[in-house]
Amino acid sequence: MFYGVQKFGKWSCQDAITRLLLLVLLVPLGAASRLDRAVLALGLVNFAVLGIGLFWTRDFLRGPRAAITLSSAVPYARFGFTVFVANLLLMTVWRTGEIAIVLLSGRPSEAALFSIANAIVMSAGLLLIQVAVMMTPLFTSLHLSDRNAALESGMGYMLKYLTIAAFFAILLTYAAASPVTDRVLGPPYAAVAANLKILVVGLPAIAVIGVGLSHPSSGNSLPRRC
Repeated sequence: MFYGVQKFGKWSCQDAITRLLLLVLLVPLGAASRLDRAVLALGLVNFAVLGIGLFWTRDFLRGPRAAITLSSAVPYARFGFTVFVANLLLMTVWRTGEIAIVLLSGRPSEAALFSIANAIVMSAGLLLIQVAVMMTPLFTSLHLSDRNAALESGMGYMLKYLTIAAFFAILLTYAAASPVTDRVLGPPYAAVAANLKILVVGLPAIAVIGVGLSHPSSGNSLPRRC
């Protein structure tokens, strides 16, 4: 719904918030060592994200929009189904890395170690994108008012600081990945740190992608109708 009403920042929050909350719950719930607790952590995170979404939409669902009929819901259901299929295809492409690891190595444990590192880096990358996309309304206003110099300056500053944050994350990962992984997950998960040091190098590129998504010409600020 947020995507359909042009609130791209809130729409893109879901994945980032889910990953960050899940990582926070892994240790206190002991989810890193027990599958049932990992499922419990995932369930709690999804309820938390659902609560945040309902809180954000409390005003939108009041008034004339509260009356939902079958005929009025069909266009929204069709739109939601399209987004669902698109995300499903995206997840299929995203998981091909783990599938390739299993096929090439024959060791599912290697795919699991890669998946943990990938989830951590993706959380950081999505956070960078989220910060950038939140500036879309401001950049759109500058673009529509023909203040192109201010637009370019603002995007330049955002790219500068997001890139600095990305390189700081790289330095922090190389300095702390091994001891933190050993302390939090244990020696059997040492390969997670090695995967982290490889995957985290892509964060500066993700910062550039985030800035590109925030530009008015990227399509995020264009009018949409269900």
